[in-house]
Amino acid sequence: MKPRVGLISFLNCLPLAYGLRQNQASGSIRIVTGTPAELNRRLTAGGLDISPISSVEYARHHKDLLLLPGLTISSPDEVFSILLISKVEIGALGKGRQVALPDTSATSHALLQIILHEYGLKPRYYTCRPHLEAMLEEADAALLIGDDALKARFQVPPGAFVYDLGQEWFRLTSAKMVYAVWAVRRSYYQRNPDLVRAVMNLLHKGLETGLSEKKSAIEYFGVPVPLTRDFVMGYLKKLDYGFDWSHHRGLKEFFTRAHALGLIKKVPALRFIAHKVQTRTRVTAEKGSEGMQTGS
Repeated sequence: MKPRVGLISFLNCLPLAYGLRQNQASGSIRIVTGTPAELNRRLTAGGLDISPISSVEYARHHKDLLLLPGLTISSPDEVFSILLISKVEIGALGKGRQVALPDTSATSHALLQIILHEYGLKPRYYTCRPHLEAMLEEADAALLIGDDALKARFQVPPGAFVYDLGQEWFRLTSAKMVYAVWAVRRSYYQRNPDLVRAVMNLLHKGLETGLSEKKSAIEYFGVPVPLTRDFVMGYLKKLDYGFDWSHHRGLKEFFTRAHALGLIKKVPALRFIAHKVQTRTRVTAEKGSEGMQTGS
């Protein structure tokens, strides 16, 4: 049975999707697409074997998961695809205000709460479908992620305030923001270690192909209205898909702040499968390194 591998159905995974297709990876793996929230549920419930998972969900399920070295979805600063769109300035989103959260995400929910907490703000949050107009009919502000956020940049209501949460995180911490990590179910890895390593190599090779051929990837898949090819190219340049010590620092900072707010039970160690990746996104997991260990 082919390994079931999740793939986020947003433009942030366009290079990988293209690279896997070009490298004919479908002959070796079964690709299952979905929103971050959908993939989170499937991986933790056993419906997927390997998948990107929201960073905050890795923290909540870390005992059952192992990380794949060299792979994240991150940004060093502004990200374009995680936006808070508000009818009032951010400093006015205090008690009595409502913020609508999309049901497609997990890490961005925690990220927004961390950022607003730093402003001393505690609005009321609720979750709904990610439709900007409907969200702002009821709420004072709306959080959007992925392609919905990218499209919203072209459709901001007059007078609305727009905040890029990647940029807000960097202003707050001077650290990278890691939105998602790649993980395998620990039980699956223990039964199929060589197969998991083979899948990881497919992912790395696919990502390298896609990143080196971004223009071809955009032309192959096209872009949704009202986005343009140039805009998507600029967006992809904002993203960081590696996993080194700068990502580790950003994750630790995020987990520490999420734990302080009670959003996760503990700050987890980062436990990786035992493998070294010979690519430009390589990270070596050394057993015994602080918080960053090889799992088995």
